[in-house]
Amino acid sequence: SDQRNVQFGETLEAALRDMDVPEQVVSQLRHLDMSRARVHIVTTVPTSRFRLKRKQADSYGVFRLGNVVATLRGSTPLSDWFDTKLFCYGSSLSRLDSSYLASFYKYVLGKTVRYPSGLCEELGYSGEEEYVSQVLGRNIAVGFHTQSQTNGNKFGAIPKKCIMFSPDAFFSEDYPSSVLHKVDAKVPEVLIHAKIMFARHGESAGCMYLGSHNFTRGAWGTFTSNFGKGQYYNNYEFGVVLPGICYKEVSGGKTAVMWNGVEIPVPFEPYPWTRYDELDMPSMNGM
Repeated sequence: SDQRNVQFGETLEAALRDMDVPEQVVSQLRHLDMSRARVHIVTTVPTSRFRLKRKQADSYGVFRLGNVVATLRGSTPLSDWFDTKLFCYGSSLSRLDSSYLASFYKYVLGKTVRYPSGLCEELGYSGEEEYVSQVLGRNIAVGFHTQSQTNGNKFGAIPKKCIMFSPDAFFSEDYPSSVLHKVDAKVPEVLIHAKIMFARHGESAGCMYLGSHNFTRGAWGTFTSNFGKGQYYNNYEFGVVLPGICYKEVSGGKTAVMWNGVEIPVPFEPYPWTRYDELDMPSMNGM
C-alpha cells in the first residue's frame, strides 16, 4: 500500500491504544488489507491522557485536523486557501469568542502555532483585528438548531435533551452570535444529532469531517500561543476526514455532497445555510 494507507493503519492503531483496546486486538489490524482506505483519522483524548503517554498536542483535536488539511493542501500556498469556507455543525455548542474562532480557522488550514507569527501580514491584512473581522464575517458558519426548530420537532421534549447549549455561554458579552446559522433537516420537523464539518474551497471542492466531535472546546481543544503547554482537551472523540469532496447541484436547487462519484447522505442541506435573523435564538438548555 502507499504511504497514505500505511499512515491510516498506524493512526487507527494509535487511536485504539489511546482508548485502552487490548494489544492483542490492535495487533490483528496488521493482518487486514487497508490498501483502499482513503480517509484520514482525527481523534481527541483528555489532556492528562496524552501527556501520560508523552505524546504531542498536535496529535489530537483541531491540531490533528490541521495537519490532515495541510497534507491535502500539499504545496499550494496557504494564501490560495484563505477563501475556504468552514461550515461547522454539532448537536452541542460551548462558550466561544471571536479570537477562538479565528484561531480555529487558522489551525484548520494547517497554520498551527508552530509556524512563525505574521499570518495576517502574509495574507494581506493590516493586523489581527482585520483578520478576525474578515474570517468571522465571511468564512465561518456555525450551524445549530433554533429554539423554534426544537420546540416544533414532532417527537416532543425527549430529542431536545440531545441539543446542548448553555444560556450563560450564548448571553456572554463576547459570544460571536453573527456566526450562527440555521440548518434545514432533510426530514421535516426532526432534530439533527450529528457532528459534521465542511471545508469548502471554491465553488465545488473541499473536504469533509464526520465523527463524534461536537463544536466545543472540550472536543476540538482549548489553546494558547504557548504550544504544547496551553492545549487542553476534555473528551474522547473519533472521526474521519474525507478528502476530495465536491458539490453538485441537483433538482430543486439543492446541493449534494459527492465523494468518489457517490453522494454522501448528510441529514441537512449542506449549502447554503441561512444566518440567524434578529428574532432567532439558538436552542438552549432549560429554555
